[in-house]
Amino acid sequence: MDSFHDAEVYYQAAIRRLGLLSDCLLSAQCWFFSGVYQMYRLRPSKAWPYFSHASSLLHLHITFNSLRHGGVEKVQLKPEEVCLFWTCWKSECDLRAELPLPNSVLSDTNIADIYPYPTPPQPFSPTFTQFECLSAAQDFGLSQTQEMAWYYYLSDVTLKRLQAQILNTLYQENRAGWDPSQLPHMVRTVAELEARIEAWLKTLPEIIRFEEWDPAPRYEVVYNLQARLLEVKSWLYRPFVCQAVHYGLGQGTGYNIEEYVHKAITCCLHVIQSKHIRHRHHGTWFASRMVLCAALLIIAAVKAGGIIDYLLDWQDLVNQAISSLECWESESRGLAKGKSVLEDLLSQLHEQDHTMKGSETG
Repeated sequence: MDSFHDAEVYYQAAIRRLGLLSDCLLSAQCWFFSGVYQMYRLRPSKAWPYFSHASSLLHLHITFNSLRHGGVEKVQLKPEEVCLFWTCWKSECDLRAELPLPNSVLSDTNIADIYPYPTPPQPFSPTFTQFECLSAAQDFGLSQTQEMAWYYYLSDVTLKRLQAQILNTLYQENRAGWDPSQLPHMVRTVAELEARIEAWLKTLPEIIRFEEWDPAPRYEVVYNLQARLLEVKSWLYRPFVCQAVHYGLGQGTGYNIEEYVHKAITCCLHVIQSKHIRHRHHGTWFASRMVLCAALLIIAAVKAGGIIDYLLDWQDLVNQAISSLECWESESRGLAKGKSVLEDLLSQLHEQDHTMKGSETG
């Protein structure tokens, strides 16, 4: 824990100096990385103000530049501004999907494109093509590594748009769209979104293409895309588990949702197995939340009965999720609480199972 203490000391010293920065863009970058540090420490509520402040500074920077150029309606961002815009906006959107937080100030920024696209990477001098900077650069030259990063950016933007549409369509206030009367609309909507996801997969450039359930993608950017896709599909199919738990699998309605429930549970299985991690990174808190949600969905389906009887190793999956959360419970009260809830629910199911077996033998 000494390394944590040292990191916190250096971090607090740096924070006190951020207010001295006169360069608005540099200041925004520093505040953003302050938020990244808080995410590494599993403190999302503390990370949010830093991401938000970075976005506000960038918004001011873009606005002042617009005024200096005669108040143009749509500002064309420079590459470094595009990079910061995307990282700030993406970080705020990711947190807003999990916590009740306000919209990003960047949504009101008058720029040429709400999703600004960076300039494609230019060919580099042969002198630099052997430079190794990222994991992918061990196999590719710098220009090819930047090409991979560029394609990752574009692909991730597309998935973020799909995520936003899923949230806005299927996750309305009070889950109004999950009412049984809305089942026909839900099935049509999910089928349309499925088709768009499959089209996205088929059109991925070769340099970042991957198998959907590949347990060990080779490059970090590919792993990130795979994780984002798994998150998108988990959100897409989750409402059908709720339908099945409360109202059954839809027999007699003309809309048998068993296929979608199976897809939801398959996502849960892959979430728990692929996110069963001990590696700390910017997305550790999000990954842990996904594991917790996946385990809760499995338990809900088991308690309802008759939904996932085929999943014989469901207890092993829940125990994997508990083990994963245990790794981080000392740093996050929310994850510690989630682990405790899973343990209590699993214990209740064991007691019910013993009681049923006892009554059968008696």
